[in-house]
Amino acid sequence: MSRDLMKAQVELIDAAYATATDAGRWGDMVACAQSWFGGLGAVYARSADRPDANRLLATSYDGAFKASYNARYAGINPLIANPRKVSRPLLHSEEVIAYDDLARTEFYADWMAPQDMDYGISLEISGGGDSTLNFAILRSRTLGRFSDDEQRLCESLMPHLRRALEISDRLGLLETSLAACLGGFETLAAGVLLVDDRGRLQFANGEGERLLRAGDGLFLSGDRPTGRASRAESALRAAVHGATRRDGGPRTAATFGVSRNESHAPLSVTVTPARGEGGLALVLLHDPDRRPRPDPEALRRIYGLTPAEARLAAALCDGLTLADHVLLWAAGLMYQS
Repeated sequence: MSRDLMKAQVELIDAAYATATDAGRWGDMVACAQSWFGGLGAVYARSADRPDANRLLATSYDGAFKASYNARYAGINPLIANPRKVSRPLLHSEEVIAYDDLARTEFYADWMAPQDMDYGISLEISGGGDSTLNFAILRSRTLGRFSDDEQRLCESLMPHLRRALEISDRLGLLETSLAACLGGFETLAAGVLLVDDRGRLQFANGEGERLLRAGDGLFLSGDRPTGRASRAESALRAAVHGATRRDGGPRTAATFGVSRNESHAPLSVTVTPARGEGGLALVLLHDPDRRPRPDPEALRRIYGLTPAEARLAAALCDGLTLADHVLLWAAGLMYQS
């Protein structure tokens, strides 16, 4: 492989892996490929048995040509229809259909030729059989057919493109799981903080944010939850250090109280290691002065109650007597059934 092709390979592999953490970078991958091969590039979905499912995803095509492709030409593209039924993960256009036959099609006359496209190469980067995700470059007759070296370069990219897509899929699942987990924290009556091994705040649920904003006992100093009293600050730092240690020693949990002003009971603070390889601690803040109020709608769904029954159950859980509930209802201070 020549020095230029080796440089191209390095740049294209870097561009491929950039898409793993940011799907928006597929456009950069297309641009990088175009800078080495010329022509115009695209990432597209292909379905041999459902032409209406063929779609351009990331592409450098003019907007009008992209729209017309997705609206009409995807369904009559002979390069996707693959009349010769050639089955290889890397294909150049003349393996699929002879150039003279391609030039007589509506697709070529109305869509390829106006964009100065004559020859193409396509890489299958995911899927298999009748439904695949592909990366393609189409270029002009002036630039000519793809050389053997260019085809080998494309072939060397395929495992990296596939790996990048796999990493992206896994990260997407992790992000979904994390979002669900963090969303679950919002349903808790306790304040929940996630801090790193330097004590920097990474996440706070609504109750955690409320307690830090109040600044009574704990407050946010820059990006670090901090004890207002030196004793509370020392206890918090020691607990976070014990929960996030990376020196091979056991990670520990700790519970302590944080004094507040005289009109409020002390906060109960529990610091525990977050699951994983270390580096994060879960800080739970319980405010004994703040009694959680049950959600009538949640009670209704869980226990199959009527709206009126759910409101009564929530009121009883909140410490009201049946008589209190009736009086409030009669006074119009509660929703009617």
